Amino acid sequence: MLNLDTHILLFAMQGSLTSDEKKLLSTENWGVSAIVLWEIAKLFQHGRISIDVGSPEFARSMAGIHVWPLDVEVCRWSTKLDFSSDPADELVAATSIVHGVPLVTRDAKILRSKLVPFAKVGTDLNELLRDRNENAATLAWFHRISLSPEPVVEPMDAS
Repeated sequence: MLNLDTHILLFAMQGSLTSDEKKLLSTENWGVSAIVLWEIAKLFQHGRISIDVGSPEFARSMAGIHVWPLDVEVCRWSTKLDFSSDPADELVAATSIVHGVPLVTRDAKILRSKLVPFAKVGTDLNELLRDRNENAATLAWFHRISLSPEPVVEPMDAS
């Protein structure tokens, strides 16, 4: 089982994972922290993505994905992390610690943690950025999303 950060789940839904991420995700079951669903709902509410958590397409996409609840233990661990980020990222990371599941993320702040278990994607962060010709904005796309005048995630294929 893997714990997917919000952006990884959205990249998977839109088909924009790296080849290493696709390979890794194809070998394991997926899970997400409940806060990921809230983040996606808020992004949709603000018009930043076209993925609606209330849509039948989203329900089908999530059918095989485990959702870990936000419980006291996850909340407690979110206050004991060795990095500081937005609360949603901290809850996602704490979910991996509490449930002993490797996290899949591109978030540089989280990736510096010595406490969070990570899935081995097969590519280090600098190589990912160099090979895909992306900059640090890709890693922080979610954190800066409110500054973006255009939607960041393309519409899901309705077919």
